[in-house]
Amino acid sequence: GGSNFKVDFVFIEDKLIRLLHAKAWPRFTMIGQSFGSMRVAWRGLQAATPDLYFDTTGAAFTLPLASLAGARCAAYVHYPTISTDMLAMVYSRRPSYNHDAAIASSKLASLVKCVYYFLFAAMYSLAGSCAYMVLVNSSWTKDHIEALWRFAPKPTVLYPPVNVEALAKLPFSRRAGRSDGSGVRSGREPVILSVAQFRPEKDHPLQLRAFARLLALLKAAPLDDQRAQTKLKLVLLGACRGPEDQARIDALKKLAVELGVRKRVEFILNCPFTELQGWLGRASIGLHTMWNEHFGIGVVEFIAAGVVTVAHATAGPKQDIIVPTMDNPDEGVGYLASDVESFAGAMQSALRLTPEARQALVERARERSHRFSDGKFALAFRESSLGLFAGPVR
Repeated sequence: GGSNFKVDFVFIEDKLIRLLHAKAWPRFTMIGQSFGSMRVAWRGLQAATPDLYFDTTGAAFTLPLASLAGARCAAYVHYPTISTDMLAMVYSRRPSYNHDAAIASSKLASLVKCVYYFLFAAMYSLAGSCAYMVLVNSSWTKDHIEALWRFAPKPTVLYPPVNVEALAKLPFSRRAGRSDGSGVRSGREPVILSVAQFRPEKDHPLQLRAFARLLALLKAAPLDDQRAQTKLKLVLLGACRGPEDQARIDALKKLAVELGVRKRVEFILNCPFTELQGWLGRASIGLHTMWNEHFGIGVVEFIAAGVVTVAHATAGPKQDIIVPTMDNPDEGVGYLASDVESFAGAMQSALRLTPEARQALVERARERSHRFSDGKFALAFRESSLGLFAGPVR
């Protein structure tokens, strides 16, 4: 009570909102969506011109419009619209989920896309220069924004808020554990848990291949705990948003059959948060395989929940979250990997931890997770944005 703040909402017509969707721009998608964001922002600015304009959606091309309208602009960047990694990928003609193999195989098409990307990066840089304050969600994002927004203020890292307090209350053990070092008996279930939407960049096929390789390693050198050996399974939990996601899920099920692991893989779709929490409280290992995940809220949730984490050795998980790794077994908070062999090896190492080593790892990881809490975010945001709200705006 006692607040004098008033909140007004400006509703934008559906015909304009549709311009934000990738489906509206089958070609030159980045420019198309950026144009759409400018149309939407201009409609909002016409309805209510603000003193302060704070973009938290990655719509950098709306900043010049707001600045022209007389607003002081700020941006909280979660993922750069274009990155130096994307430029390098196109330049080196390396196919990926967002770089079609047909284009990568053609010198001419690759050259055209290179020119398009470099021109877009130049425009993106100019748009970012309109920001009075720049916040970013990770060290990886900071590095890329510094490289791209050369004329903008130096970005400040502000980690996204994660409800780690609730997850840290999940019990580490359900039963007393025992092990002689050649098996797992932590009290958790022999479950490897993946939490991710079924999008191409999450690289679920890598998870299936790494799991199949892990089973081969364990067949050659079994765990001491026979129950963990026979009951070990991979749980892929995530949102299925429509027909395209469902097609990917069907392809993953087919791949699991081809790899001979279908009976040990469980798919859980669109479950409520309470069920997700239940799995976080049951799983022994958390698996993350996305290349260049800008931050990795799911990875933070793993370490807060007491799940031994194996994450991709890039971007947010590598630079901010899984620091240090279990390369230093007395201080590590998790494992990093980059391909089938390293993921399988890391999961095998996690399964072979003694109860004492596992408990110590979990305690260190949970301690690290608190730097990403809601309270730390609120405090850091207040400290970072003091200058934005100080003094006259216009």
